[in-house]
Amino acid sequence: QDTAAVTLDVRFFDPNTSQVLFSETAEGSSKSEAQAVGFSVGSFGFGGGQSANQPIDKATRDAIVKAVNIIVAKMDKVPWEGKIAKVQDDGTLVLNRGVNDGLKEGDVLQVYKPGEVIKDPDTDAVLGRDKDVYIGEVRITWVSDNVARGTFSGTGKPNNGFVVRFNEKQ
Repeated sequence: QDTAAVTLDVRFFDPNTSQVLFSETAEGSSKSEAQAVGFSVGSFGFGGGQSANQPIDKATRDAIVKAVNIIVAKMDKVPWEGKIAKVQDDGTLVLNRGVNDGLKEGDVLQVYKPGEVIKDPDTDAVLGRDKDVYIGEVRITWVSDNVARGTFSGTGKPNNGFVVRFNEKQ
């Protein structure tokens, strides 16, 4: 009897703060009762009873499926976020997100001044950032694969690095 076990550690980080968003383990295991039978004569051999579906293959597939399901479930809770890459002279905002990120012409995103980055005083590790401040909205007027442009309306003054989101005001 062959037995195999596979463990995958899934860990997602916020790329802006290096903070761990979530960490989970996905495990798969499999057993096989199949016996391998074979013979050889000189340099000629024949084997039977084995297949591409060995326990390690089944365990690996099982662990990967579980890991993907964990990622899909957890990513629903991670807010979509982009940034202002440039404020043009005419006030048009250029964003670092586009069609590949789900944007389309006519989308309206909220614009936030990002909160101050908070670091651990002992280790200098980034712990997160303070609350972002809502300043207005941007309506997408043009979009390509990785870049979008839009017009801003609001009470604040947008700058490079300010955050844009689909979700409601904080």
